Amino acid sequence: MPSLHQINHPHKLAQALPLMQAEDAIVLLEQGVNLLQQPIQLTQPLYALKKDCQARAITPHATCTLIDHAQWVALTLEYDRVCSW
Repeated sequence: MPSLHQINHPHKLAQALPLMQAEDAIVLLEQGVNLLQQPIQLTQPLYALKKDCQARAITPHATCTLIDHAQWVALTLEYDRVCSW
């Protein structure tokens, strides 16, 4: 059952990773986008809210896809579960 993991703070990724499956995906939002200031090695698709990155002057690396709020909502409908961390 694929899940969408929403990470809103950098330290919460470490809590979520042990529970993630290969078919899951990750959305970084709020302070969670600060994780993009360093390289992240993930096998799951990685997304970040564009507005949150812009507000913090963060340019994500190539492995991250920037999304707007409408795309975020669409992602929540693609996955069986949404887990907020």
